[in-house]
Amino acid sequence: MIKMENLTKAEAKAKMNAAAAELRGKLLKNIGAKWDRLSEADVAGLKNADGLATLLVAKYGADKQQALLDVEKFLKGRPL
Repeated sequence: MIKMENLTKAEAKAKMNAAAAELRGKLLKNIGAKWDRLSEADVAGLKNADGLATLLVAKYGADKQQALLDVEKFLKGRPL
């Protein structure tokens, strides 16, 4: 947990942004590990769950609706 006491608003915001970036990095790494046909550039360029599902359709020939379900199950409500 990030301690925010005695921090300026700018310092607190910077810490929160750094924590969010770290979580996103871990999530993207997990995506790359799960779907190994995705390149690092594919994964780095992801903006949302629909974008990931679209890549799964393109790289794996998956059905779009099934890809969306797989992505939602994988993300478990976490934003991309």
